[in-house]
Amino acid sequence: MPHSLRGKLLLLSLIVVSLPITTTGYFLEREGQQAVLKEKQERLFGLDRLLDAQLGSGFEALLADYAGDKTDLAAQVRYLNARLTAVTDQMAAANPGVGVGYYDKALNAIVTYGPSALYGGTVGQPIPPDHPGWTVMRSGQPAVENGPQVRGQILNAMWPIVREGRVQGYIWANQLSDDVDRQTAAMDRAVIGVTAAGVLLGILLTQAMSRGLTRDVRTVTDGLVRLRSDLHHNIPPLPGEIGEIAAKVNDMAQALLDAQSLTADIVQSIADGVIAIDRAGLITAINPAACHM
Repeated sequence: MPHSLRGKLLLLSLIVVSLPITTTGYFLEREGQQAVLKEKQERLFGLDRLLDAQLGSGFEALLADYAGDKTDLAAQVRYLNARLTAVTDQMAAANPGVGVGYYDKALNAIVTYGPSALYGGTVGQPIPPDHPGWTVMRSGQPAVENGPQVRGQILNAMWPIVREGRVQGYIWANQLSDDVDRQTAAMDRAVIGVTAAGVLLGILLTQAMSRGLTRDVRTVTDGLVRLRSDLHHNIPPLPGEIGEIAAKVNDMAQALLDAQSLTADIVQSIADGVIAIDRAGLITAINPAACHM
């Protein structure tokens, strides 16, 4: 704990200014991150719904025109891929950085994954047993996951394909987590910068105010030191409460001068000799009558 008034003021300002600003900055950062994630999720789910509408009556309706071997699942995947790749590629091209695709539950395979130039090699592959897509197909409810999946570390919005009360598969739209992290990092830097600037400004203002206050206090203390040997000295006028203290000290010094003058007049006028000495035995005052003794 600092002993000087200025040090105490700076410490107090650091607590009073920094605590609310940093707390506010922390919650703003959290809320901002949640807002960015929510915006991303809503956008990805919007793409899911568009792809669901593009699918029409579903995979079974598209396969109704399939004339090949009904037991050749790979051929059926290729047939669906040929019908739907243009849809997912167009959606991916209109939304750079986003990956979209269809998954057929009955065929247990990825039907399309756009942009196909990057992810076409995944077509025909099943998703792992622990993939959250299975949860979506079992529950028939949309879900969003943030973590490692087929494409890598992604924010993945998954939408069930429900036709006539049955889940035929699911649609996904995802974005690399790095893209999301870059946006939240930029927001974090802005919040941290504003928070740091606010704390620094508060400390600088407090330092300027404390410097003025300590200067006024030093003026009063220096004046008191001089008044010990010279009651005629006046502390210069100061602003605020410190100025009121200085004025009272000046009034007290003047009252002491008046009392001293009155005492001197009384001592000088009495007929008896008066001699005043201090504790060391030294004479401090003597009146004219004593001088003639």
